[in-house]
Amino acid sequence: MVMRPITEPGVYSSGIPLQPNKVWRKTAALVMNIDDMSKRLKAIERKIDQQD
Repeated sequence: MVMRPITEPGVYSSGIPLQPNKVWRKTAALVMNIDDMSKRLKAIERKIDQQD
C-alpha cells in the first residue's frame, strides 16, 4: 500500500512482515515517526547527562 504520492523516481522497499491490517497500520504510523522520536530521545539523554 502506498500511503503518500511518489514524487521521485527510484526503487522503494518495505521491510515490515505480513501483519493483520490493524497491527500494520499502527506499526506504519510508528515507523513514520521514528526519526522524530529518536531526536527527542537524544535531547532527553543529553539533558540527563548534563544533570549528572
